[in-house]
Amino acid sequence: MNTKDEFVRRIHSELDQVKNEIDALAAKADQAEEKVQAEFRQQIEALHSKSMYFAS
Repeated sequence: MNTKDEFVRRIHSELDQVKNEIDALAAKADQAEEKVQAEFRQQIEALHSKSMYFAS
């Protein structure tokens, strides 16, 4: 496998991990109290920004 393929595979793996973190936080936010929900939403937005950076 060449370096480009390895890089692409690694980035896809990292994106999958970020997506899983987002899903887990979203599930926790749905069950949390209002104040905690806001904190989870901030973390979710930060992870979305991170995933968008890798996706571009």
